Amino acid sequence: MGLGLGLGHIFNNSSPTGSFELTNLSGLKLWLKYDTGITLNGSSVSSWADQSGESNNAAQATSSRQPNYGSGDIRFDGTDDRFDLTSQISLSSFSTFMVINPDATASMGVFGSASNQCIRVHQGGDADRVTVKGVAGDSDQLNLTQDLPQGNFLLSVTRNGGGSTDNVRVFINTTDVTDTARDSMIPAPLTVNTVGSCTAAFLPFDGTINELAIYNTLLTGDEISDVQNNIMSRNGL
Repeated sequence: MGLGLGLGHIFNNSSPTGSFELTNLSGLKLWLKYDTGITLNGSSVSSWADQSGESNNAAQATSSRQPNYGSGDIRFDGTDDRFDLTSQISLSSFSTFMVINPDATASMGVFGSASNQCIRVHQGGDADRVTVKGVAGDSDQLNLTQDLPQGNFLLSVTRNGGGSTDNVRVFINTTDVTDTARDSMIPAPLTVNTVGSCTAAFLPFDGTINELAIYNTLLTGDEISDVQNNIMSRNGL
């Protein structure tokens, strides 16, 4: 752990034992790594340094919109907490991995750039689901074959943007929970410049987001497993 400059501290945790790192695979455009590169403003997080090599850092200059930090957890308030990225990420095919713990029984944006460009989760109240929305269409993963867990878990969402349908797959930890019957929308571009909501205060996330990795390519099955296992080990899942 090293001291940061100014108001905060920067935390850097070592990687779990093993030779694999997320940067071993091509296409990594954003990696907000668990408890790494975090700058604190008191008990709040003012910035989260990107570990992908793209220097696409997540930051929030407005104190009231900064999520809280506690022992590695980054907690968003479900009202207006969010990060803005240095650069926008454009996605067609993609593989995304996020360690989250949603607190509210509502639809919440994990990341995106607009109301019609985001990845959202909905837990409780009715069927748990994950929604991928692009410019000209979306793919709603309704009635997942397993409910979203209580507590921290790894949610992986992948899409083959080169097909005639979205071909979205959803994983909880390492289990494929995709509702393939809902996988019928035409792929549409998805852009990302906000973490913790779809955009601004639209569908703000209520809960913790402890790690986020975005690849602009569809990884192979073995590559997805490598990423999942690496993230889960680091996050104690």
